[in-house]
Amino acid sequence: MKRNLFLLAICFLIFGGSKSDAKELNFVQQTTVIRDSAWIDANQIAMIIMNNGTFARDPKTGNAAFFYPRGTDKTAIYNAGLWFAGKVNGEIRTACADYVTEYQPGVILPDGKPDNPELEKYRVYKIKPGDSANPTDPNYNRDYAKWPIADGAPVDASGKPLILGDQTLWCVMNDGNATLHGTAYHTKPLNIEVQLLAWAYDDDATPLGKTIFIQYSIINKSPDRIDDAYIGLWSDPDLGDANDDEVACDTTLNLTYVYNGKSVDAMYGIDVPAVGFCLLQGPTVAASGVTAFQFQHNPIPNARVLGMTSHSVYY
Repeated sequence: MKRNLFLLAICFLIFGGSKSDAKELNFVQQTTVIRDSAWIDANQIAMIIMNNGTFARDPKTGNAAFFYPRGTDKTAIYNAGLWFAGKVNGEIRTACADYVTEYQPGVILPDGKPDNPELEKYRVYKIKPGDSANPTDPNYNRDYAKWPIADGAPVDASGKPLILGDQTLWCVMNDGNATLHGTAYHTKPLNIEVQLLAWAYDDDATPLGKTIFIQYSIINKSPDRIDDAYIGLWSDPDLGDANDDEVACDTTLNLTYVYNGKSVDAMYGIDVPAVGFCLLQGPTVAASGVTAFQFQHNPIPNARVLGMTSHSVYY
């Protein structure tokens, strides 16, 4: 079975805004396995990550789930997700997540078929420094103990669950369910598997305290080649009041961002932040004589990493 690997590493940065000392909110958690979710909330941002290709939206209420400052009811992103498109034998196929999704939890098995998405092991895993796999330890974390290495969850040099920063989340999904494609962009599945790795730092002294990192490892588990592939990040970034938002990009920084079009926002008032989506590592393309270095993956000789190649807005 052919296994082509694409990598997309992005981070979400908050520019401006002040830290809040507000009391922590009691957020609603999603409990069903097939649409499992977890909060990444190590620093000044609290954001939901799901195992179906979307993030920043509450799966139970349908409301925005990117809170800044964490502990307040102020939201900066309503919804976001991974888009992938390419040609298989000349036919356009997609694997996209926005208001609907073409992804489901789980891996694609060696026979090329997706595994049962309702298996409990395909939840969103959440670990942190100091976690223990010993059930008698006060720091016991079931996600740390059950870290799904066999399904692709990364490990450190000693073979233990990889912990990045002060909080690490991981899950795996695929686009192999043809029924889900019938509710979105109506193509056949690509049969790609996507492993999501997210992490954050609790560091109020630097911009890391207002940053979340996400890396997507995208594996072609189909016997067919995917040509002319495009990978993108879709988002509906409602920055407080959605009626006065403006968007722009900075190609020199591989950055797209949303800012307030007015000096006062109905939700944030006069202290309005901006939210940026920065591409840290795009997919690779052939390039003779150079090497593409990849975070947490082996270097690729005769290849280079793509930066931001396009930016578009739709209403």
